[in-house]
Amino acid sequence: MNSGTEWYVVTGGPSSGKTTTVELLKKRGYRTSIEHAKHYIDTKRITSKTVGEIGIKRYAKYLLEEGSMHEKRDLLAQLKGKLVMKDKKISLAA
Repeated sequence: MNSGTEWYVVTGGPSSGKTTTVELLKKRGYRTSIEHAKHYIDTKRITSKTVGEIGIKRYAKYLLEEGSMHEKRDLLAQLKGKLVMKDKKISLAA
């Protein structure tokens, strides 16, 4: 195995075997990560919420709390220039 500096993304259509492939790689000793958006949506759908009810703000909060460092950096890069700090609270600029 390598030193962990390389990473790969598994893509494919619905029911094409992405999750199964990642699970097999994990069993063979490769370090894997869950796909946080899918995991979050799946856990919310268990409580009978629709994707529309989940909302981007709730997902962003979840990602900042539970996501990988890479995912957090990606999210914050997308928000660059849109964040405002006032009274020790961060919010999105209008």
